[in-house]
Amino acid sequence: IAVMLAPTDGGSLSFAQALIDAVVSGCTQAFEDEGMEAELPILQRLFLDKMAATLNAPGAPELPVLLEGEGGKDVPNAGADDYDGEGTPVAPIDRALHPSGILPRVDNVMANANLGVEVELERIAHGALNIVYEPTRHTALSMYFLRPKGTVQLYASGKLVCTGARSEADARAIAHKCAALVRRLGCEHARLQAFKVTNMFASCELPFEVRLSHLAQALGSEAEYNPERAPKLTWRRRDQPAVVFEISAKGHVGQSGTTREADFSTALEAAFPTLRTYALVRQGPQPPPAPSAVGQS
Repeated sequence: IAVMLAPTDGGSLSFAQALIDAVVSGCTQAFEDEGMEAELPILQRLFLDKMAATLNAPGAPELPVLLEGEGGKDVPNAGADDYDGEGTPVAPIDRALHPSGILPRVDNVMANANLGVEVELERIAHGALNIVYEPTRHTALSMYFLRPKGTVQLYASGKLVCTGARSEADARAIAHKCAALVRRLGCEHARLQAFKVTNMFASCELPFEVRLSHLAQALGSEAEYNPERAPKLTWRRRDQPAVVFEISAKGHVGQSGTTREADFSTALEAAFPTLRTYALVRQGPQPPPAPSAVGQS
């Protein structure tokens, strides 16, 4: 395209625009046929960014018209757009929804699915670079994906297990990518079936430290705390949503045991008053004691 656009007349521009539209349309149709709609915004953005870099190179004509449309807009990555690289929310938190001011971050979504057919793992393992298969160590092969990030464990029976995704949408997209890759490598009848999220893991940081021993006494049978074995307290809530908390003395909270992302915030807001009750209040440095009268004499 860059070579053909050397002359910047209207005909070349029209042809380039039509060619780009055709490429985007064709890719869109192909990915919709494979059930991978979740990848389309990212792929369109990458394509148009590459076009912008090519056209903005020294000596290339400036053609901003080619970057118009939905593909040129920012499309945040599902499950990670509310946080920066250190896990801190980048957008203001709605205190009406989160009175504590804390928004749990989903770290891992686990899901199961099935391809409906048996798979020749040895054949699949040699078909792509993102596959690792060590049959002497594990009965499944591992597929690694970057967009969205996650891992799939694929078994010969056709069962697959997704881990490492940051949202249910990402986990589903990873499972669809696995099914499409298996079809492309020769198993034409593989279709994603029975997709189901089995567990989610989230985490957050409390703005205070916690007195775990006092909290364990207050929670009674709902808490498990043995500082000689583990430095964390496990709180298995009986109230709904029945989320499991892993609480450290420094205020780090891990959550698991649910299949809905909204349950993490609901459970944290319900537990926050109890956690705040047993916050560790540190006193400032005390002034040195005044000299006694006996010492002065």
